Amino acid sequence: MTTLPHRPHAMKADKSIDPVETSVLRTRDGYIDIHSHVLPGIDDGPATLEESIVLCADLARQNVSHVIATPHQLNFDDHAQPALPNEKGTHANSVRLLVRQLNSELTRRGIDLTVHAGGEVRVSPDIIEALDTGLALTLCDEHRFVLIELPFDTTIPARGIVERLHSAGLGVILAHPERYTASQTNPGFLREWSHHQVMFQVNAGSIVGEYGRTVQKLALELIQSGGVHFIASDAHNATTLGRRGPQIRAAADLIRDTFGQHVVRQLLIDNPRLVVPLSEPPMPKAPFSLGLASNSQVLQSR
Repeated sequence: MTTLPHRPHAMKADKSIDPVETSVLRTRDGYIDIHSHVLPGIDDGPATLEESIVLCADLARQNVSHVIATPHQLNFDDHAQPALPNEKGTHANSVRLLVRQLNSELTRRGIDLTVHAGGEVRVSPDIIEALDTGLALTLCDEHRFVLIELPFDTTIPARGIVERLHSAGLGVILAHPERYTASQTNPGFLREWSHHQVMFQVNAGSIVGEYGRTVQKLALELIQSGGVHFIASDAHNATTLGRRGPQIRAAADLIRDTFGQHVVRQLLIDNPRLVVPLSEPPMPKAPFSLGLASNSQVLQSR
């Protein structure tokens, strides 16, 4: 079990960011964020283009060089998270158009960040049809990996949906497994998803305690077990605008202090590079296997 590090300074949001500063400095290898809500007016992220620019500049200042815009898709009503009123706006063509417009504006303002199209797709019986017809998007619109979200308070068996996605040639990445009620109350829940070769993406905000100590504890246990493949922001606002900011820098600092720089690099640079087409990526041996750190031992000690 992980002993939580006592690093209060790592829990604090960086309030010093100037969101419209055009001179953005980063280390040689920028982080790659595979889950964010940066597009304006399309789901529960920024309401306006200017708010999107503020959020993107915040990501760039936190050493993120590429980000996948993943608006909620197929987000039907459940008692934990109501359906979004503008769900139709997340149709693939709308996402692609907004990504092009946002990238153009970022270039015009000199903000060194590239946005890619994608979606955070709620698990649904129609998920394959939705991906095929453009109601939902794979990550980077490449039809290689899909980021899925589960209902927060409802248990869904992994086998059926994962086998269908694998049969369609898609690698499956589960968004924020540490946040689901079933993950926190039933150790076998995540073992089942791991058994079916699902990759786990943990939120940066979870790592720094934004969702509470229970979620933070599970997030760090997952990293310690070797069960996490990606850290992503799931950002909905800039850090300066309140809750659900990127938190990438604070999470990277905490992971570095707790587990080492090599873990930061694996989860924020090396593994995401196989998802984001910065160059021609090496294809995994199987549609659902990245050849990354195994997540077969997730929560064995719980």
